[in-house]
Amino acid sequence: MTINNKKELELFESTIDSCKDAVWLVTSTGKQYDLKNPMEYHTGMSLLLDETDPEIYAYSREDMNRLYHYFEMVRAA
Repeated sequence: MTINNKKELELFESTIDSCKDAVWLVTSTGKQYDLKNPMEYHTGMSLLLDETDPEIYAYSREDMNRLYHYFEMVRAA
């Protein structure tokens, strides 16, 4: 997953904010950051912008649907 511009970043942040449960960013080395946790959010977001192809996971189906919707909007733009 990559974020290419400020609009995508704002949309991603809004999507994360709308999620109800933990949203995990997992780096290529296996480190995990909960983007819903304020203590891990900034580290995770900085890695998201610098890391090559981190993975994003959510626990609930509703939150995964929110993330899928984000990906669809980015592809359509």
